[in-house]
Amino acid sequence: MYRKISQRRSINISSLPKDEIRRKLWEKQLRPENFISNNNTRIC
Repeated sequence: MYRKISQRRSINISSLPKDEIRRKLWEKQLRPENFISNNNTRIC
């Protein structure tokens, strides 16, 4: 998992897992509406 914290430490940017099964679990927990992830997806 990619993770970057901004210099001000107020924003945490993470990528979703590349493993499809784990990514689906993340998507389920995030509960986005009309959301489709890929290997380049990032969340704050």
